[in-house]
Amino acid sequence: MNSDKVKATHLRRNAFVYIRQSTRHQVLQNLESQQRQYELTQVAATLGYTAEQVIIIDDDLGVSGERP
Repeated sequence: MNSDKVKATHLRRNAFVYIRQSTRHQVLQNLESQQRQYELTQVAATLGYTAEQVIIIDDDLGVSGERP
């Protein structure tokens, strides 16, 4: 996958992949969705980002939808 929209100025920044599943049930049951979200790191690599530049944010998996 090559994109004319991703320029050298973009590749000097980090790429962030935010993994989002609101509830514990989603985390346990929607494994394919979760896997596809993590695979977005490969999309970033294909676009030219290094592994060190791809930041995964997944520390609130199953938390945000459980809050009162």
